[in-house]
Amino acid sequence: MHKLLIVDDEPYILEGLVELFTENEQLELTIFKASSAFEAIAILERIRMDIVLTDIRMPQMSGLQLLDQIKMRWPRCKVIFLTGHNEFDYVYQAIQYSDVRYVLKADGDSLILENVSLAIKDVETDLLMETLTDKADIYYKMHIEHMRTLYITDLMEGSLKVSDINQQQFKELSICLSVNQPFILVLIRMDDAEGMSRTEINNQFVSIQNVAHMLLGSLTEVVSSIYSPSYIIVLLQPKTQMNLSWERACSFVGGTLETLLKTAQMSWRAPLSVAWLNKSSLIDELPQHFSFLKLLLMQFYGERGMILTDANDHWGSLNHQNLSDAIEGHVLIKKAGQLQNHLETRQQEACLRVIAEFKEALHGPIEKDNTFVFELFYLLGLGFSSLYTNLEERDRSVHLSLLTRWQELFLQGKWEAVWDYAKEMTIFLFELNREQMGKEKERAIYQVKQYINKHLDGDLTLIHLAEQIYLTPEYLSRLFKQTEGMTLSDYITNLKIHSAKENLKNPALQIQEVASQLGFTTAGYFSRFFKKVVGITPQEYRNRA
Repeated sequence: MHKLLIVDDEPYILEGLVELFTENEQLELTIFKASSAFEAIAILERIRMDIVLTDIRMPQMSGLQLLDQIKMRWPRCKVIFLTGHNEFDYVYQAIQYSDVRYVLKADGDSLILENVSLAIKDVETDLLMETLTDKADIYYKMHIEHMRTLYITDLMEGSLKVSDINQQQFKELSICLSVNQPFILVLIRMDDAEGMSRTEINNQFVSIQNVAHMLLGSLTEVVSSIYSPSYIIVLLQPKTQMNLSWERACSFVGGTLETLLKTAQMSWRAPLSVAWLNKSSLIDELPQHFSFLKLLLMQFYGERGMILTDANDHWGSLNHQNLSDAIEGHVLIKKAGQLQNHLETRQQEACLRVIAEFKEALHGPIEKDNTFVFELFYLLGLGFSSLYTNLEERDRSVHLSLLTRWQELFLQGKWEAVWDYAKEMTIFLFELNREQMGKEKERAIYQVKQYINKHLDGDLTLIHLAEQIYLTPEYLSRLFKQTEGMTLSDYITNLKIHSAKENLKNPALQIQEVASQLGFTTAGYFSRFFKKVVGITPQEYRNRA
């Protein structure tokens, strides 16, 4: 629904316009009204408007002055001026905004409705056109860069199945490398970032990446990605048209990395260390080789300006069993993060799928002396605890007893029992949360109904009702329709008609009083509303009653 603000200092015209748009259900408008420009500004401070329909001649602040205030707060808001014959030419020349319309007061309701309808179309067109602007292209490139970073991180940590990696994914993420060709893997470390802010580090990394692409890009295809606040991953492949031998390509990379380190030291006084493999890495070898390069740099922790290759592997890390364990640990820790996210976002099927993957990967006795195991169990416990916050006190004690039992199974040392119980616990806790959410929805609808019953003479607009229970108008509208089987507007109409019928049976109440008790500013407006629903006027109903 679009929001329309009507501004006019003459009460009769203001109420007439409100009535005109209230009775027109085709436009689907949420209507606000203001009897002065200052009252309008107060509303605009709180609520974004799509359209403002305003008189141009008002005391203290004119419609023209109000226009500037509107555009200052909501630049995309469409404005329609109601003007008189003697001021139309002046207004047309004075207004510089392209999305302002003018309607002569003498032209009647049909032209006012037509202009508001056209303004609605303009609002919807603006929303569609937004995706075609230059900004959309910038955001798209930023999105691709972000997705590429996540993808390369998953690739290096072994989170991607090799069978799922294909050239189409590379193309979509602007990775200008071949899935089926061997890679040269390089890991760059910033040796000293002490005293630097995160922004300064990011700017430094961007500069390093740009120089790396410039130096290495003459003979190789280059893709780089920031891995953490300390590392940059670089993937290289010799350019096809250069016809380089693998030995020549490696020689070029080694020499160019020396130049990169010198450039970084001279230009930014940023000491870098580099580890790279003087051998090819196939796509399925990248996780193992990446872990090896990190271990290699760790061997020389505290040193600066180093260029390391597998020839510097004095500890034999490349063939060490811990390397495979480290890769598997990375993958499972990441899965624990995924499970935590699925729990927090209440995705039951996704949770059960991850638990099944854990059961397949971890089985048999639990190695309690393995720090990775305790880290994993701790992360999973945090995830399950996220379901605790929305529960009532009685259900919270049940939740805690389930977690306690789960911990006992872990200490007993059998992975199968841990994962089987995790599955049962997940299903049970999600059911508890669904029951709780149902109660919350019932409570929200009850509060709205109570408020409406007590304030039939007050502001019952969707936005105002939503503010009373701290929900968005869109969600409240959808929730009410799902729960009650009718729209909020129909519910309010039924209540007002029922109350009106009861009050009309009391001869001591004048029709104007009945109208006022139900929030109608004039008896005429109330009469038209009543007749539209009941089929007869309030007076006719009173006579029959």
